[in-house]
Amino acid sequence: MRSVFTTYQKIYPPITQPSRITTRIAQEPAPVTSIMPLLDIPPEKRSPRDGFYDAWDKFLEVQPKRAKTLSREARMIESEKQLISKTPGDSLQVRESAVKSYIEASEECKAKVKAIVEECKRLNRKYVDYEFSLGAGAYALQNLYGAYPRDMVMDDASVEPPPGVKRVEDIFDEPQFFIDGAAPTDIHQGLVGDCWFLAALMAISAKKDLVDKLCVARDEKVGVYGFVFYRDGEWVYEVIDDKLFLQVGDDDDLAIVRNWDKDNKKARQVDYENEKLLNLLQRGGESSETWLPLIEKAYAKAHGDYTAVEGGYASEGIEDLTGGVGVVLKPEDILDKDRFWTEQLLLVNDKYLFGGGSPTNNHKGVIGGHAYAVLQAWEEGDLRLMKLRNPVSKLLQVTRLDNSRRAGNHIAYLRYGQGICHRDLCFPSLLGLTSKAPKEILKDHLLTLMVWQWGKTEWSGDWSDGSKLWTPDMMKNLGHTFGDDGVFWISYKDFLKHFPTINRVRLFDDNHWKVAQSWTCVQVPWTVDYLDEQWQFTVSEKGPVVIVLSQPDDRYYSGLQGRFLFSLHFRVYKEGEKRWIVRSMFSSGADLQSTRSVSAEIEDLEPGTYSVVYKVTGTRFSETSGFYTQEEAISKYAIERREKLLSVGRKYDYAQIKGNRRAKEIEVKREGRLEERQEQVRGLKKARTVEKEEKRRARLRKQRVKDDAKRRKAEIQAKQADEKAEKAKRSQESTSVAVDTSAVAEARETSPAQEIELGGTVINTKSEGSTERKTEDNTPPSEQDVAPTTASQAEIAVTTESATKQLSQLRIQELQGGVSVDAPVSPLEPGDHVGSEPSPEPLEEMSDNDFDWDSELDAPVYNSDDEQDPKTDLFADDPWNALCVLGLRVYSMNSAVSLRIVKGPVP
Repeated sequence: MRSVFTTYQKIYPPITQPSRITTRIAQEPAPVTSIMPLLDIPPEKRSPRDGFYDAWDKFLEVQPKRAKTLSREARMIESEKQLISKTPGDSLQVRESAVKSYIEASEECKAKVKAIVEECKRLNRKYVDYEFSLGAGAYALQNLYGAYPRDMVMDDASVEPPPGVKRVEDIFDEPQFFIDGAAPTDIHQGLVGDCWFLAALMAISAKKDLVDKLCVARDEKVGVYGFVFYRDGEWVYEVIDDKLFLQVGDDDDLAIVRNWDKDNKKARQVDYENEKLLNLLQRGGESSETWLPLIEKAYAKAHGDYTAVEGGYASEGIEDLTGGVGVVLKPEDILDKDRFWTEQLLLVNDKYLFGGGSPTNNHKGVIGGHAYAVLQAWEEGDLRLMKLRNPVSKLLQVTRLDNSRRAGNHIAYLRYGQGICHRDLCFPSLLGLTSKAPKEILKDHLLTLMVWQWGKTEWSGDWSDGSKLWTPDMMKNLGHTFGDDGVFWISYKDFLKHFPTINRVRLFDDNHWKVAQSWTCVQVPWTVDYLDEQWQFTVSEKGPVVIVLSQPDDRYYSGLQGRFLFSLHFRVYKEGEKRWIVRSMFSSGADLQSTRSVSAEIEDLEPGTYSVVYKVTGTRFSETSGFYTQEEAISKYAIERREKLLSVGRKYDYAQIKGNRRAKEIEVKREGRLEERQEQVRGLKKARTVEKEEKRRARLRKQRVKDDAKRRKAEIQAKQADEKAEKAKRSQESTSVAVDTSAVAEARETSPAQEIELGGTVINTKSEGSTERKTEDNTPPSEQDVAPTTASQAEIAVTTESATKQLSQLRIQELQGGVSVDAPVSPLEPGDHVGSEPSPEPLEEMSDNDFDWDSELDAPVYNSDDEQDPKTDLFADDPWNALCVLGLRVYSMNSAVSLRIVKGPVP
């Protein structure tokens, strides 16, 4: 069964050995110079881009213009572009019957086969498919990464490809495409892991004429066959020749042994008829039917190579073969199992086709991790039985003794063609094999057939072959016989218990169902939510409706998927209502992370208009995981795998053109350039705003220094003024007046006791020779203010400097009072005058660090743009560029459906 990494992981190391390529031109092609600049970028310096068309257009620059008209894929792409241009909107929209696309594809296929037959008959030669030539090296085996089918790779990483290629008529004596039609028992699996596809073939072979619809044209004599397959909402065709791979070559030495001892290289040798065994091994059995290996070859060609068809879900395989809608169900999620039996399982091969997926481990004969087909459902009373078919039979295995990777206790198979044995291979009894005593096998180079003891490959529980529950009447009623044919019966209860997944495909009758489909390309956001874009569809009659939301099948372009996986989900709203009526509860695969499609079914939808809103969840692998972007893949394989890249790239282009991905990439690129320009403008605006703010703050900080200097200067000046005033006050208090000695003496002589007023100070002279000073105010003098009356002249003497200042002060007071008096005479001698005071020292220059922190001035300039979007930070080095092409199909019975894309908010 297919896992999420099946088509992404490089499971096998790339093969470095060169492939043989058949040259069909006379001269060497010109070197691919136009893409060399892209290839010269070192991987460690390359900036990953998730676009496709820039690199693809560079790769196609060397393609001749004629190739765009002669190449079938190129013509399909151009035709799709014309259809898009004719429909409204910017992507493909189609409304048709469910069978119209099949008719168109089958008619085109028939015309091509007819033209090939006419040409070959005229030239008298068989048809050779040069586009998918099995003999031209490993082209048909390897994918774009260079990986081979799993069972061709040995334990030592060496590759053991098929030893030869032959036409059908050289393998079979009387080849026939069908013998009594296709039947589930025709199908056996070989060494390729395509059990899911084989289970799908078994399921459709149980319904009459479904296989006949796949091969629409053939000419077995010329060796040309035309098949049609369903892909991405439409039918496509492939034309192949009748060449098939061989497991055993004509020149291979054969030996048959039993009980192979790998370590000691010993086994029990078996006698055989060499020619008969060789023929049986090359044919894959007794039958001469050829339809199975040929349809597998056509399916592999449609997907590019045999490696591409490894791993998958039976539901998706049945979709590809019928055009139905496949889903994977889990028994544990079924609410009413009786209802599921009655309404669905009993309608197998009519309305539905079913398959079952087994658990991981083997249990009761059920092979782990395997796909089974449901062929029939039967009930009688309370007994409910199901008929299943296992595509794996216990066949003989071919391997080499010197590299017996496939030896062991597991079930061994024989590959016919590439992965399929369409009939039971020879039982030992058919060859008349007889065992001999064990002997040492010395010839390690022999191609050896391991005849394994038959183990259990069928269900071994109730109602298995040999169960006691079987009665002759039951075996007759059910038409069952015991045998190792891979067919067995199991009860419904045991089926639900031992098969954890159920693959179901709903079929559409060609005459009653109509389908409308529309495609678009969306940019998947990093955050998961419903997108603004939605679909609207209208139905005119009440009836069943099936809604499918899908993405292109990446199996067709393996190697160019990119590094994104997308999961899908949708809801359906009726116009004018806020509550959804149905959701996408089913997916085409069991892995929801990479499912191909999701769907919903409504059996009785009322007429009206409905909206389909959807969301896409993207998962991106890291750069170290080994996944390439499309641009990196094109750069890597442009020269070393040019032809393969051209084929896979055109398939990718055709798958993406439905949603017009090219236009979306151009739009995203344009928006990216616009965003870059806007970001530059925002950066310039931000820089200017920051610079302006920084200048403003610089001016404020400079002004702060000036203001501080001014403040300190004012403080110094104020301090000096205070000191001067204090000195003046002290001088005024300590100096009464500068008195002339003669005047004082004269006053004494005339009046022994009198008061002399001088400058507001009263000097009282007494006879005893003492002088008393008294101020004009009425404050009683203190003891300190009264001088002794007996003081001598020396005691009342004052310094010349104090006297000078006192007299000057008196002169100033007189001038301020408006009294005109003569200037007092300074008692200082000219030689005693003191000059001006010295200037203060210059102020120390300040800096921003000398001030306390001020957030408004010292903090960095804040800008709201500094807070970036978390997405911008997360994907700064590797942008999130996820584009997904989506298609919506609406199937309606007996009612025409109109479908259109609407961009707007969700309900």
